[in-house]
Amino acid sequence: MRAELSDVRTARTRAGRTGRALALAGAVPVRLTWSHAALASILTFSAFLGLFRLGREGDGNAYYAAAVKSMLDNWHAFFYASFDSGGFVSVDKPPLGLWIQSAFAAVLGFHGWSILLPQVLASVGSVFLLFALVRRACGPVAGLLAALALAVAPINVAVARNNTSDGVLVLFLLAAAWATMRAAERGSIRWLLTAMALVGLGFNVKMLQAYLVLPALVLVYLLAPAIPFRRRIASGFSRTTRPGATAWCRRSRSWSRSPRSVW
Repeated sequence: MRAELSDVRTARTRAGRTGRALALAGAVPVRLTWSHAALASILTFSAFLGLFRLGREGDGNAYYAAAVKSMLDNWHAFFYASFDSGGFVSVDKPPLGLWIQSAFAAVLGFHGWSILLPQVLASVGSVFLLFALVRRACGPVAGLLAALALAVAPINVAVARNNTSDGVLVLFLLAAAWATMRAAERGSIRWLLTAMALVGLGFNVKMLQAYLVLPALVLVYLLAPAIPFRRRIASGFSRTTRPGATAWCRRSRSWSRSPRSVW
């Protein structure tokens, strides 16, 4: 009987994995709605605003463009985000944003548009993430309005056409907000750690600017009504302390059985 139940569970698991694989591969048709078409239009418009005559922007901020040029010359300058190829002076920002620009310049060649392209893509990604965040809480209409407002905001367009990496920072923080929302809905410590890791990546782009969202993220996780407050705190505490406590108890029992133990 147990063998039969095990076979049934195995078959169900394989069927579920096969269904997910087919969906990811596109074999299962995805139902497109008017909101998908509207979102595609907004994303296309956002990309147009960022890419239109991008070459006329030159190298953007010449200070960071020079740093990217130096970082392409040798690995030492790349690792330390050095302003000069000799590694004498580093720039005033952490290296992650410049690493991304250097990666694009290494593949596409060092041009003004190649070091600005990551910011344009980050801006389009931010528009999509904002839609997903607002739609999850308030529906597709509100999500589309939020995405459109961000796409046409003059400051967003200006940031997308500059190499100061603010667009990349916004993308990381919106992704952290998404992960925090999932953590609040499920009471999941894994999603919470993912959110904090994304904030850490934001710190490596623009330092303490990434921490401006931390109070809001903490409040969302602690006060979201999906899971009671005490249960969420207990869940996070127990999942982080239970493995260590269990291992300590096992060691204590093994030590106490030894006749020569000082414990």
